[in-house]
Amino acid sequence: MTRAAKKAFVDERWDIADNQREKSEAWRKQRKEQELQYLEAALAINAATSLDPAKAARQRDKDERSEAATALRTKTKTLKEQAEKDQTNGASAKHTIHDTIHSLKFVPEEDVKKSTSQPERLKPFFSFRTPSRRTGPHEVSI
Repeated sequence: MTRAAKKAFVDERWDIADNQREKSEAWRKQRKEQELQYLEAALAINAATSLDPAKAARQRDKDERSEAATALRTKTKTLKEQAEKDQTNGASAKHTIHDTIHSLKFVPEEDVKKSTSQPERLKPFFSFRTPSRRTGPHEVSI
């Protein structure tokens, strides 16, 4: 009997230990599942609240502003070059007009040299005029 009681006591202890082991395994399994669920939820939350879309939007905005600034610099440079061309063209046009007016006002230097190369031609131009050579306005005949 003592043996049977001892055996029953040991078997009962083993049954309690087996039950406790099964409960511990169930708790560990449940804890692992909960941790996996937590990690999945955390990953979903991180993906939903990620800063990547905001970073991408900022980068796009930065790129657009950079392109706009480059285009503006190019346009400004082109306009400046065009203004310089217009200014030089305007100056050359003014010189051309001035030279044209000057040539119309004065006798060209070549013509003066031709006329002064013959000394007999100088006398009528630069000699004193005498009243006998002049004809008065009333004596003009056509």
